[in-house]
Amino acid sequence: MSRKSLPISSVGGCSLSEAVIAHILDRIDSVVDPVFSLVDVRGVPEQEWRQLEKARILVRVAEPETVQVKPGKWLSVKKTNHGVFGCDESEDFPRLVPLSASDLVQYRLNLDGFVRRVCERSTFRYARGEERHSFHPIGRKILGESGVATVYVSLPNKDPESVAQRLRMLGDERGLKVVVFPRWPDVDAADCAADGLLIADLRPDLSIAWPLKVDSPMRQQNDEEYAIIRKGGSWTIHYLGETIHPGSAVGLGYIAKALQRSPDPLPMMEWERDVDFTDKDQRDSGGLEAKLEPNLNLEVTDQKTLEQIDQAIDFLKAKIKDAAEIDDTETIEELQPKLDKLKKSKSGMSYGGRPKVLGNEKLRKRLSKNLNTAYKAIDRHDARIGKFIRKTVQLDEGKLIHKPHEGETWNVRF
Repeated sequence: MSRKSLPISSVGGCSLSEAVIAHILDRIDSVVDPVFSLVDVRGVPEQEWRQLEKARILVRVAEPETVQVKPGKWLSVKKTNHGVFGCDESEDFPRLVPLSASDLVQYRLNLDGFVRRVCERSTFRYARGEERHSFHPIGRKILGESGVATVYVSLPNKDPESVAQRLRMLGDERGLKVVVFPRWPDVDAADCAADGLLIADLRPDLSIAWPLKVDSPMRQQNDEEYAIIRKGGSWTIHYLGETIHPGSAVGLGYIAKALQRSPDPLPMMEWERDVDFTDKDQRDSGGLEAKLEPNLNLEVTDQKTLEQIDQAIDFLKAKIKDAAEIDDTETIEELQPKLDKLKKSKSGMSYGGRPKVLGNEKLRKRLSKNLNTAYKAIDRHDARIGKFIRKTVQLDEGKLIHKPHEGETWNVRF
């Protein structure tokens, strides 16, 4: 029998016949958790199956309960004192048939190893994600000018109507998507393309047959690779085709300012400059003190900072005056120390130079806490995006610095 040998590792040293790969792809496309036997493909030596096990694409079944001794002929395994036998329990008077060591060799698909090999052969990093409509995300691939696509694999696909329905649901989601099938599905790919959903199948060497050329001009106009936008008090982040809505945490504004300032550092004293606090913002960022404590004694003091302090002092004086008119001694006792503290802080400042007194440690801790809260908000929506932003937007000696990767430019709007 003539067979083609195909590499299954980008580092070489391992090859398989096309017949074995074709059989595996056929089975996993149509059967849930299929079992593979040495007799499945005629003329293929056991060594080629072992290569798949060595590559962690298949895993050996430890103690099979049934075995296939020839195509379509399955026997139940019976262990006796005289050896291991198989019998056909459908017969009225089943007879025991001696089983060889090769008869007992069975494999199942190792989905994780299989997907890793597909990603390796298709030159993108394997990154498992949350299942969407029974499609399993396996990573992201840059398709030239088409943009960055989230790659999904679909197993199994026996019911064409179910496959078509799941594709429609996935197509409703934003971003460029590629769904990979072991065998080309019985659906019209043109019906999906308008939704930024592309269909692909696997080649015999386990690489993906991408559905478009790398120079195809299919990038969606609304896709933004890197963007952070504040609208209606809430933030939206676009990252390589994915969109998340991490909420309204104050620290997200710090990150946005650092991205806007990139690559220059953002001093801590400017993190909350020109921030319009809502009631929720004030609760999240430390209550009334978020408004009453401008960025004092953190870096160089400038005229704008002094103006903010004066505004906070006037604000406190007005509150204390209102409380005095209604004999609200509790409020006066609460606000008076804050007013005294602000006046003392102002008197200790050196305009245009460094402060005479060391930084307000309480304020430092509050701002750092707000930043960590923002990171966690991003993590809750997409840990991969959170990890990327933590790595590129870092706090260094009281300054927030964005260290962009090659080609990383953020669109910041707030």
